[in-house]
Amino acid sequence: MSRTNFKGVYPMAYTFFDEDGELDLAALRAQIEALIGWNADGITILGLAGEVHKLSAGERARVVECAGETIAGRVPLAVTVAERTARDQIAFGRLAKQCGASWLILQPAAVRDVSETEHMRFFGTVADGIDLPLGIQIAPEYLGQGFSVASLVEMQAQHPNLTMMKTEMSALGVGDFITRTEGAFDVFNGQAGVGMIDCIEAGCAGFIPGAETGDISSRIYRLYMSGNEGDKARAVALYKQVLPLWHMIMESIDTLLVYGKPLIAERVSALSGKSRAPHSMASAFGRERVRAWAQTVLAQAGQAA
Repeated sequence: MSRTNFKGVYPMAYTFFDEDGELDLAALRAQIEALIGWNADGITILGLAGEVHKLSAGERARVVECAGETIAGRVPLAVTVAERTARDQIAFGRLAKQCGASWLILQPAAVRDVSETEHMRFFGTVADGIDLPLGIQIAPEYLGQGFSVASLVEMQAQHPNLTMMKTEMSALGVGDFITRTEGAFDVFNGQAGVGMIDCIEAGCAGFIPGAETGDISSRIYRLYMSGNEGDKARAVALYKQVLPLWHMIMESIDTLLVYGKPLIAERVSALSGKSRAPHSMASAFGRERVRAWAQTVLAQAGQAA
């Protein structure tokens, strides 16, 4: 049973920059319009793929304001909150709510050698200060901090608006987490979409994949969830087609930025595909594969329409 009404595919929107490395809000608007046109169930912003840690506080505010204005209530908006202090997370979460955010994803404070107890106290303070459904991002390989199931369940009992989790896990990990938490949270998994079919079977409420194949992810989810066996078979076939691409670009967050952003730029002409330095450089082979995958993904999207 779902604890919230949030479900489906919420692609993580990229943050785009111009030639001078400044925010390109026109590109953000174009990307959001494309994702809504691709039937995304919701939009997520300011995650690791959104280069949240390369943005100033003012830039993060401008991104959430732009996203809220562009979406204008047409689909739910999930906003990542990555501020370093509880006070700042509360302030940013309240701003996000004013801009139309439907729910928030809290990242652990970017500090070393902090105990799990202290992190739970931190999240509890934030949860008490924001009147929105909240989730915590569980991604120790990227954020350097994991949390025990017991601590998360205890905190949920104390803070009822903590109803969700944003995970970066294999399907086996997701299934184990949902089983051990006894359905205390609605789980949205990332991993670019890798494992989507099995994660649905494990009980995931939704997914936060990359924006570059947001239409394919949405199509797979809708087909599989239709309950029709023929649709399920089509979902599995489409999943098998796109899975090699997802594996390739999900090697690391930097790989996703270097190759995922140019891929969506290939598909949405108004986008530049530029990331903010520092970042790795795409190889000639990688650029060729992105162009090839853009053609393949476009063909898949046309067949699925």
